[in-house]
Amino acid sequence: MVSERIQQYFQLIAEAVPGALWAYDLSEGRIIMVSASFSDITDADATDVIRDVKDWRLKVCAEEDLEMVRSFNDLCLVEAANVEYRLKNSGRVIRESSSIAENMGTQLVMGHISDVTHLHNLVSSVQAREERVNVLLGVSSDIILCFNDQLELTDFHTGSGFPAERIWFDKAILHCKSQLKKNEEFSEGTFGGKHFQTTARKSSNGEWLVVFKDVSTIHARVATLEETAEKDQLTQAFNRHGLQNRLSFFSESPKFAAALIDCDNFKTINDKLGWAGGDRVLQEIANLLRANVRSSDVIARIGGDEFVVLFNHDSEKHLMDACQRIQQATEKLPFRWDNGAGSVSVSIGAALLEGDAVTTIEALILSTQKALKSSKRSGKNRATISPMPQFT
Repeated sequence: MVSERIQQYFQLIAEAVPGALWAYDLSEGRIIMVSASFSDITDADATDVIRDVKDWRLKVCAEEDLEMVRSFNDLCLVEAANVEYRLKNSGRVIRESSSIAENMGTQLVMGHISDVTHLHNLVSSVQAREERVNVLLGVSSDIILCFNDQLELTDFHTGSGFPAERIWFDKAILHCKSQLKKNEEFSEGTFGGKHFQTTARKSSNGEWLVVFKDVSTIHARVATLEETAEKDQLTQAFNRHGLQNRLSFFSESPKFAAALIDCDNFKTINDKLGWAGGDRVLQEIANLLRANVRSSDVIARIGGDEFVVLFNHDSEKHLMDACQRIQQATEKLPFRWDNGAGSVSVSIGAALLEGDAVTTIEALILSTQKALKSSKRSGKNRATISPMPQFT
């Protein structure tokens, strides 16, 4: 017979401790008390527990946990023991522990059962996340640096694609510290021809996590795309967009020169050689221009058979010499017509320009177009230089 005092003692514990409790009287060899929350947590009927302190677990636990439960059954009434098992019906995870105590002259085994499903799922989630992080770090080519609130390095991961030399790592640390001192979350830098990008995040406890990424390949691809966007695909000379970008640099000089070049009788060339042949002529003219101007000069195709060359010349003589070189080289281009050999010529209108007065393609064309028309009216295949334009 369970004494009233033991019942009161059990009830006090049951109310104070979350989960479910059971008590086993070692002298009587039976379960003497089970808390009211037992069935809700374990999916088991309290009468089954009272009938058999061991077998009830085998009825409710998942098959893969049977061996652990059997081991617990053998120990729980002998010594302190712990076990975790999953319930086969609800899928909840149960943690059960037992301990032996003497109370008011009665030796009892006290059992505590709690639902740890949420905790178990949380641990599994954290473990899965750690595994994913480790996999990502394993294949990451970035450097990841951790700094405390004093900007002391506390942890790091060196990426697989980062240079192995210690000097690179030291430069990365110095760059990041400089960035963090300014409380900047984003910065860029160049070391030894490589372009790097850093992103920093500050935690609530003042620690910094910095990802140091090599973006050299991305920058190279962007540069290639930008270059492609500025180039005429047929001749590989600059297009109007590319010319405007370069004109903005030339217009910062006090003076520069420009030539507007037009292929003579290009319609006749297209009629005789076809569109493919006409394209070939334009490609040859572009190649010829590249061969007869300096590398600092700019060549652009602005439409059809018209080209523009920007020169770093500031004298009329140098400009005329350059135009005549282009003319003479063009006359030597050999082409075959259907009825024999033919030649190509160009007319050129050129001008010396005030940098701050000519900042757009339209202004440039306006400054050279009159000279080009003069070359055309004078019989073509010649160059004319306009006087320095006066802008008001």
